Amino acid sequence: MFSNFFGAQARAKAAATPGKPWRLPTLNELSSIVAVREAGEGRAAIDRGAFPATPAARFWSSSTVGRGYFMYVSFTEGSAGEGERNSPGVVRLVRQGP
Repeated sequence: MFSNFFGAQARAKAAATPGKPWRLPTLNELSSIVAVREAGEGRAAIDRGAFPATPAARFWSSSTVGRGYFMYVSFTEGSAGEGERNSPGVVRLVRQGP
């Protein structure tokens, strides 16, 4: 878990290798892996077969909402919301396309 949005951005930058950058997903990309039917009793709203060990937590996206606010997906219940950059969240990196 990262303490804020800047920690999530730093993780993406640190994971990059030459020619293979990583980034935060957009809100649409992150929302596309939500599986609400899987949520409950501390279980994340995600296909645990495809994404094992995913915590039921807020995950940062790269999508913005006004100055200083970014969108997240809550895998606790499978919904989207907005949070301040200094709010706690988790990151799931995606590979930057060619």
